[in-house]
Amino acid sequence: MRALIECVAQAVMGRGVRGLCEFVPGGPYLFDVAGDAYRLFREKRRADQLRADVAAAAAASADEARRVAAEVAQEVAAAGPPEDRLTLELYLAQVPAAVRASMKRADDPSGRTVPPDFALDAPADLLRVLPAGVPKFRPGDALPGRPGWGLAELIGSGGFGEVWLVRHTFIPQPRAVKFCTDPLAKAKLASHEGQVIARVMGLGHHPNIVPLLDAALDGDAPWLMYEYVGGGSLTDLVHRWQALAGAERERAVVAALHELAAAVGHFHRLAPPIVHRDLKPSNILVSAGATTHALRITDFGIGGVAVDYLRTQNPRGQSVMSGWLETSLRGSYTPLYASPQQRGGGPPDPRDDVHALGVIGYQMATGRLDQAPGIDAAEDLAEAGIGGGFVALLSRCVAQKPERRPKDAGELAEKLAELLGPAPKPAPAPPVVVAPPPAPPPPPPSQQPADAARSPAVRQPVPFRAIAFARTGADWAPVPGKLPGDITLRPGAAYRLAFPAEGTTDATVEKLRAVRDWPNLEAIDLSGCGSVTDAALGHLGALPGLKAVNVADTAVTDSGVCRLLTRFPDLEAVGLAGCRRLSAAVVPYLARLRKLTAVTLPPRADTADVRRELARRRRGVTVG
Repeated sequence: MRALIECVAQAVMGRGVRGLCEFVPGGPYLFDVAGDAYRLFREKRRADQLRADVAAAAAASADEARRVAAEVAQEVAAAGPPEDRLTLELYLAQVPAAVRASMKRADDPSGRTVPPDFALDAPADLLRVLPAGVPKFRPGDALPGRPGWGLAELIGSGGFGEVWLVRHTFIPQPRAVKFCTDPLAKAKLASHEGQVIARVMGLGHHPNIVPLLDAALDGDAPWLMYEYVGGGSLTDLVHRWQALAGAERERAVVAALHELAAAVGHFHRLAPPIVHRDLKPSNILVSAGATTHALRITDFGIGGVAVDYLRTQNPRGQSVMSGWLETSLRGSYTPLYASPQQRGGGPPDPRDDVHALGVIGYQMATGRLDQAPGIDAAEDLAEAGIGGGFVALLSRCVAQKPERRPKDAGELAEKLAELLGPAPKPAPAPPVVVAPPPAPPPPPPSQQPADAARSPAVRQPVPFRAIAFARTGADWAPVPGKLPGDITLRPGAAYRLAFPAEGTTDATVEKLRAVRDWPNLEAIDLSGCGSVTDAALGHLGALPGLKAVNVADTAVTDSGVCRLLTRFPDLEAVGLAGCRRLSAAVVPYLARLRKLTAVTLPPRADTADVRRELARRRRGVTVG
């Protein structure tokens, strides 16, 4: 890996480091860097060694990448200004991630291995595994506006923005976040596309659509959060299908195109319809780990932003981003998939997506991913062994006049279903044998021992201001008497102490030691006590039978709450609402509470994702 990064570093220095920050997407700078790096490497090593270095880069960890990048930048740019050395280091550190992005495929969603047919025979092959530029963000940065989420790895970039893999301190599933950094695209994303994005987020889950989970459309860098799909793109499947016989390949292509058309048609038949406007193989992902290849379409809601930006920046339709990338922020906009009306700047129309699906179907059938169907498309498809019915349907999809195409993707899906024929009937299910219900459990013994019922009431002194509540059933009721003062403890009753918001301090809570021998003191309510800090939580450790704690709107921190939750693993209810010094760091500790039934979250951790994950881990918990 080091030799590859050294050659790239020398090529960048030869062309000028500042070019990494100033080059025009699709311009000659990166092409020249790739050509120089390829020549330098071939002068030093054989072609098979270049492949080995690329394989080593794909397998490298983020820490190793940063270390090698820092060492090489220090050596190569030692005589230059410090800012050039830093820029070069940041660029080189992204090389392994860019290599992995180009290697992702269905049989290796991580991209950490090199496919058998991978070759580096020309500078253009090396260009596909180089980063597009210096990222605006850095690994470890926090996701703006969403505490707990942090940027883990850059997985794509271009003039429109950057795409990052993000991880949460509590939620196990990573996400893909797309930052929009271009000023023109940011303005449209916030002003024109916000309602479309809100509609897409509110439509719920569709099995063939990568869901848009969250969005922040204001601020310096608006972003959209999607489910992360790491299984490669449709491109990988297209290459595999070319090894199949004609009839078998046609069946696979028709089935895949039907799956896509049905998904797009779902949005076309809304009122008003939502048009994707940027359908292409790199925007069609493959779910990782699926026994059958489930296709997922990404970027619903921002296709118009991406297309308008790319048309403005690159009217000739040249490639604007390097490498194989999975989303429209990282793919390349070309006229291949756009209808004549879309290229002319016409308004969104479902038949634009039908045209794109027709081009995709042609590419899937022929394996020609760099071509759109021309005047001899029927002959190309026939040579590929495709039947006349499918050829005629694809020809309709890519017709110049929109009225000749299917009216929307839903109609296209219906036509494809006819080509597929009836689905095979499933085998009859075996008879279900219903076991007899288990015998009812014996009635529980009395909750109150006989000797407790006969125990006399006990008067206990309370040396602090509070309101005491007692219960023998489900409801709490105030205990007569004013505190500080004496209180009568009834046998078999459970007790709760609520402290006044005004005047309660850590020193007040320390006096709880005086009541630590109370039987069944289950709950402490400190909500609204703004002077209460972590020190007060330490004093709660003197109460061995504690089942519920409410510290809402207090000054406690992550450290104190995490210690409290560790000390009391059987807490049943925890109140953290309004605790602005708390972060999502407390959520994993909440998830470990074995008997938790109710919780309120602090503002910085109260997101829909956290609520869903907490409910998943602790079934039956109520998140208020």
